[in-house]
Amino acid sequence: MASRKYPPIRDRFLSKTKQLENGCWSWSGSFFSSGYAQFWQGKKARKASRVSWELFRGEIPVGLYVLHRCDNKECVNPDHLHLGDHSQNMREASERGRHHSGPRHYAFRRTEELTNKVRELRRSGWLIKNIRAHLGIGHGTYWRCMGYGS
Repeated sequence: MASRKYPPIRDRFLSKTKQLENGCWSWSGSFFSSGYAQFWQGKKARKASRVSWELFRGEIPVGLYVLHRCDNKECVNPDHLHLGDHSQNMREASERGRHHSGPRHYAFRRTEELTNKVRELRRSGWLIKNIRAHLGIGHGTYWRCMGYGS
């Protein structure tokens, strides 16, 4: 039985990128549900940003993340990536406005005033997505105001 000949990983990886004017390498392959680019190696799906780092920069030390300078989850340009730990990742996300806080945070505790407003809008026929957008609240906060959850 003849074995299948696969192109080198680097060639296969680059075939799934498109260079944009802003310097990002846009990923044309598949994506995780989180929106991050994914690259299949055998039967294992890996974050394409990590694969990019390994292909063009080298090994990723244990405990470090591959972070995006460009805040583009689809970008796999190694020049737009850097290594950092969890706290640096969280700090950068917060500084760049990628963390939900206040009523958009999943663990936000509703107020009586907010609960009354949500229920009033729902009774008057507003759609859930419109209530959430109007009040700037997350999915969980909406449902807690409606009496589901804690």
